[in-house]
Amino acid sequence: PPPGGQFQSVISACNPTGCSPDSPPLFFRTPPAVATADGDNAVFVTQAVPGFLLVGQTTTISVTMKNFGVTTWPVGGAFFLSAINPADNLTWGLNRVALPGDVAPGATVTFNFNIVAPLTPGTYDLQWQMIREGMGLFGQVSRAASVVVFPLNAPGDNATFVSQFVPTLMGTGTTAQASITLRNMGTNRWSEAARYRLSSLNPFDNRTWGLNRVILPANVTPGTTVTFNFPITAPTNVGIYDFSWQMVHDGVGHFGDVNPVTSINVLEIGSIGDDAVLLAQDVPLTLAAGTTAPASLTFRNAGTNTWSEANLIRLATINPLDNVTWGFNRLPIPGSVAPGALVTLNFSLTAPGVPGNYDFQARLVHEGVALFGPDHKCDHRGDGSAAARQRSGVCLAVGARGDGTGFVGRGVAHVPQRGHEHVE
Repeated sequence: PPPGGQFQSVISACNPTGCSPDSPPLFFRTPPAVATADGDNAVFVTQAVPGFLLVGQTTTISVTMKNFGVTTWPVGGAFFLSAINPADNLTWGLNRVALPGDVAPGATVTFNFNIVAPLTPGTYDLQWQMIREGMGLFGQVSRAASVVVFPLNAPGDNATFVSQFVPTLMGTGTTAQASITLRNMGTNRWSEAARYRLSSLNPFDNRTWGLNRVILPANVTPGTTVTFNFPITAPTNVGIYDFSWQMVHDGVGHFGDVNPVTSINVLEIGSIGDDAVLLAQDVPLTLAAGTTAPASLTFRNAGTNTWSEANLIRLATINPLDNVTWGFNRLPIPGSVAPGALVTLNFSLTAPGVPGNYDFQARLVHEGVALFGPDHKCDHRGDGSAAARQRSGVCLAVGARGDGTGFVGRGVAHVPQRGHEHVE
């Protein structure tokens, strides 16, 4: 993507039996290209970097940059590709790479060069940026890469736990989504063809949750991660059940970390009712008086009841209840949202016509029953904590952060005079 932009990505994992629900929207910015006073500038284009190496191993990598400035980069001059993160490090055996030829403004250049892996196993950063000796670094940095360095006697099959999402409450017989993320820390590539899968444990190969194997969504090279998104079906009997999984190389054996064992409380349907977790939000930083801008919220259904318009589940404005400060007081739920599933509400915010600071606060409501999710006030800390991000009643920080990270900030929207809208 071009420098200085903001972009959104939604991911869905698929296997032969179907696809998982879309992930929460992932929002990211590309860094601006930073020019020097002398007109030097660069944009990162692409790179080819391995995910893993053995200690002391030598390999060839490539980094491609575009001259985005007004000066030519002459071969044999003061322009080089420089190791950063940290600056001038010799982690990979060198900290400067010479130009292969002159690079005119608007042209691209690919640096092909050898790196040597450290002698101590571990995970190391690898990142580069253009430099003009005597003037300093300039332009975009290359995409940050983490390279796993294995010992010479590294096991072929190994895995480390990264993260998981597992419901802690379910209704009897209901289905919910779970996810487990693991990193391949062995030297073998995982693939379905080679019979690498996620296997249920405690006890081995149990079908407590309706399945005992989860198929890889894609091949997994050493050093990289994979997320298994899969549906689980609760037992039909009330009780507390363990949820435990580990990688297996079928025909060879189980290997690597076991996910942190989670106990799921299975209750009669309707005993949990309505609950929600906020996973992501994207709201504008500021708005000019009377203007409209898009916004979105992504929730996970953490209760046992299905959300739908037919079931009268909606998003309601509060503080005060049913206020129309931003042009609406109710938003319908799109489609049907089963327990454990995700839903993204896309809507427009219309700023008040009078400049000032305004609260924007919302919660899910079961019409005729109650608002649901914990009752809370606006979070004015702006700490972006997990607790703040996962409240069911959402205190939106319109004006705190507009980068879509889902962090809860000041809880106040500032509306400047028309014609003075701030745009990031």
